[in-house]
Amino acid sequence: MAFSTGVSGTRSEINVTPLIDVLLVLLIIFMVIVPATPHGLDSQIPQAPKDSNNALRQANLPPLQLQISEQGGVVAYTLNGEAVPAAGLTARLTAALARREERTVFVQARASMTFQPVAQAVALSRLAGAEHIALLGFPKS
Repeated sequence: MAFSTGVSGTRSEINVTPLIDVLLVLLIIFMVIVPATPHGLDSQIPQAPKDSNNALRQANLPPLQLQISEQGGVVAYTLNGEAVPAAGLTARLTAALARREERTVFVQARASMTFQPVAQAVALSRLAGAEHIALLGFPKS
């Protein structure tokens, strides 16, 4: 505190310099404490197979690609080039994923389709045991 004397008497004023110093130190401490890690999409790097015999067997299997098409309001599913009825999709996916160590399903649909059939295919893939689901788009023609 500073005191000044004058004609009007004693007047007290707060010295704000130490207050500003304390606030700047607190600001620096909080900036260091708060983590500044960027948040993005999780990605995975392909790993080398652990078992060579299993790797050869897995290499012969094509990736599971589920194509969804919609014509006239009717949704059709195709699993690795074979037409699959909607009622039997979960059973076919379960059987196909049971033979695989890598449980990834590639879902391919046109961008012009409604979201509901794609969401239903993703949910059925998860129900069948897929660990990872990749969404693909059809190439522009």
